[in-house]
Amino acid sequence: MKPTLEKFAPSFIHKVLRQYPWYMFMIIDFRYTFKTYSDNILDFYGIWNYECPICHSHHRWERHGIYSRFLILPADGLFREELMDILRLRCTSCGHTHAILPADVIPYCIYSVSAILSVCIAYLIEHQPVLEFASLNGLCYQVVYAMLRLLKLYLDRVCLLLRNLRLWAAAPNPSPAESLAFFVPSFCASFAFHFRSPVFLKRRSTGTYPLHFGFRNPHIHSPT
Repeated sequence: MKPTLEKFAPSFIHKVLRQYPWYMFMIIDFRYTFKTYSDNILDFYGIWNYECPICHSHHRWERHGIYSRFLILPADGLFREELMDILRLRCTSCGHTHAILPADVIPYCIYSVSAILSVCIAYLIEHQPVLEFASLNGLCYQVVYAMLRLLKLYLDRVCLLLRNLRLWAAAPNPSPAESLAFFVPSFCASFAFHFRSPVFLKRRSTGTYPLHFGFRNPHIHSPT
């Protein structure tokens, strides 16, 4: 007999599934970033080894479409806007769809983790004035201050994580800005696995629009 959802899902997930039976959940794969997403996820047609956050089954996935979203990334000291295609997978065991996100994408936010950290580096480490940074990158200064407020909101947890894991010290390049490519995936993965939430997530779960994430082990190097 096919296992039912009641056997696996927590009580709050039960409520979500009854009210929104086709609600799309998210799985964040920390092995990949925006640069490696297309080759390793979007264009991958093999067997997926993700665990379904709803029924916890493995290998029971089928491609269920693609949607596009904008993402702002740092590049050569400036910001650029990219249009990114996101793959959706459907669990054939329970029927729910899941968007597969890379490590540096923040759900429901156009700015990437690298973009927010670049703002923080420019202001807190390189002491670049907010108005100057905003002008060079085509941003309004309110957006820059919003990013700094977001960092302040997460500062205690970020500092705790960096002290415990010494992630920054492991970066091979001493320049903060140039170390982001090495640092971001490990940082995002460690934060999610310690605090069970994506870093810099602003939106909070509500009864109308619940949030639920699955996390992919960053130490496994192949989708199969």
